[in-house]
Amino acid sequence: MISMLFAVGMLCSSSKGGPNWSDSLVHANTHMNRVSQRDEDLWERYKRSEDGSEEKTEILKEIKDRIMHRKHLDGSAEVISIFVFADGDLHSYFSSIRRNGSPIVDDWECHKSMIRTFETYCGALGDVDMERMDIFADFCNNGVSQATMEEACMVACSGYDVGQWNPSIIGYTV
Repeated sequence: MISMLFAVGMLCSSSKGGPNWSDSLVHANTHMNRVSQRDEDLWERYKRSEDGSEEKTEILKEIKDRIMHRKHLDGSAEVISIFVFADGDLHSYFSSIRRNGSPIVDDWECHKSMIRTFETYCGALGDVDMERMDIFADFCNNGVSQATMEEACMVACSGYDVGQWNPSIIGYTV
């Protein structure tokens, strides 16, 4: 998971995408030897495709788009957490005080509503890890209102074009 995120993150930091995307991406993956399971299919297709081909270029673009969207989601979730709790680190505190064996959230309808609100403004979550889901549970378990969540999402995600990640096109997570 780290290898592709690291490689594309490095490459995306340059406005031109770096001097040699393909070589840099392969180099980073070779040395770190781990790929997110979410991107395994794309990575394998990328490695098998012919160097210099249009297919390889398109696959690399899709990998970059996926990772950049995930980075956006992570950053947005952090901004929303700060907006809602006035301390972005509180989410880990709230998550940690749930007793083992307890459900992550007391009100599942609230949880679903928080996720849908986030996706509406920030883009579809898709196949995310449970940590991000815990943030939405924390909001519900601590009485964050739907109006506050909506305002926080507008602040965090204003100006972001959800484009291909629009949940009304690809579906909501919940």
